[in-house]
Amino acid sequence: ISSKTNLASSNMYSLLVSKFGFSKSNDNFDNNKVYEKKINDKDNSKSHTFKLIQSNKGILEIGYVQDSFKPDLYIILSTHKSEAKTKSLSCHISGDWKKGVPPANPNVLRSVYLKLIEMKTKFNLNEYLVTLEVTHHEPYEFNAPSIWVEVGGSEEEWNDLDACKAVCEAVM
Repeated sequence: ISSKTNLASSNMYSLLVSKFGFSKSNDNFDNNKVYEKKINDKDNSKSHTFKLIQSNKGILEIGYVQDSFKPDLYIILSTHKSEAKTKSLSCHISGDWKKGVPPANPNVLRSVYLKLIEMKTKFNLNEYLVTLEVTHHEPYEFNAPSIWVEVGGSEEEWNDLDACKAVCEAVM
């Protein structure tokens, strides 16, 4: 999921569409075309369809996507903001046990985190930290587990296409 109003999110959306083999589907969401890509497991035993959705609302208002989609996992592309404006590639999971929506499988978080470390090296992002968040803001109301993958810092980092590519490669 991407938000048009979130700079890093929009940049990652554009990269996924232009460089990662997503194709237009017949679906629309928020008057935006939905893109998709089929990916096989490493052993080619199972195929998965990834849908790339862009919301017109802010990244913290995207819970309404669940009215139109019910995936196994939501991957939210976003900025990470901190008072220190730390340059970072970050990921975290969220969920709501009380509402019956458990967090994403910790192995998903581990895989993305390790891939972010690998991508930091690949894209020579030496001044970036790779971080895990332990607490998080809403939305929690998704109808499936979610993982947030983010570029942290300021507008300069959110426009750093290498940092955005690193996140895109980590989630793919």
